[in-house]
Amino acid sequence: MGVKQISYTLILKEDDRSYKITKIVFLNDGGFAVLVPYHSAHQGWLREYLLEPKLAYARNRLIPFDKAIHYTASERVKLSYHADGFVQFSSETAGSIVSGRDPNTGEPKGLGLFTQPLSRPIETGPSFGLTLWGIKDFERFTKPKKREKLIKFSEQNYYYRHASETDWNGYVLEGFVMKAENWKYVRQIHDRFVCKAACNYYELPGTVFKFEVVPHRTKDYFLALLVSRIKTSMGDTGSGFCLSSPSQFLPPGRQPPELVKSINASYPLPNLTNVNFSGTLDYKG
Repeated sequence: MGVKQISYTLILKEDDRSYKITKIVFLNDGGFAVLVPYHSAHQGWLREYLLEPKLAYARNRLIPFDKAIHYTASERVKLSYHADGFVQFSSETAGSIVSGRDPNTGEPKGLGLFTQPLSRPIETGPSFGLTLWGIKDFERFTKPKKREKLIKFSEQNYYYRHASETDWNGYVLEGFVMKAENWKYVRQIHDRFVCKAACNYYELPGTVFKFEVVPHRTKDYFLALLVSRIKTSMGDTGSGFCLSSPSQFLPPGRQPPELVKSINASYPLPNLTNVNFSGTLDYKG
């Protein structure tokens, strides 16, 4: 029998109602996965961006469609960040999406990339992002299931990112991987774990943010979370979400490549007339 994986369900509160948004699962290899099983959309739009390094690592970047390779998928995916730095989209439902690594070359078989290992986490900003809109179409939360681990966000926990209290239409959840040695700065307040920290390359450099901390740590890292209210054009589809990876990592001393990779997945699949799809990521067996 395999080791049972530890998972946490994230809850957002809006207008006195609470909604299940995402689940963070800690993998047996020391990594983690981010799932969005609480939305009804199954058919999605997945993208692989190949960007110049100055754009790949830029803050507040806007990426044109012609910089991406586009795919469809008939089922939801999860974003898996493995301990060795391999990041990929894989199946939320086992066996539905092409994923994994080629046994001969080690290269991704589906949509994946290589970034910093979790023993040397990304320190310039978040390691994953989840944008969502139309929260009322996510699953309502009323009471926890037996042994369900929860992390709850409410009005006093939200930041406003390039939006005001009157013109926002969605949320962005950002996950930061922090070194295990920094756990000494985490404080428990009732059932919440929090810490304050600044990222020198994130938003306004030097700004101190208050993070909600996932109360599980490995020998190498723990996860700290921010939720912000934002203005997003993706809201045109009514309700949905976009799950984003970190960018490809450039090892020290390596000649920078001409193009740097990142991947993301949006659900539901919008009606796009200006995008040429390269195919599907559905697993054919």
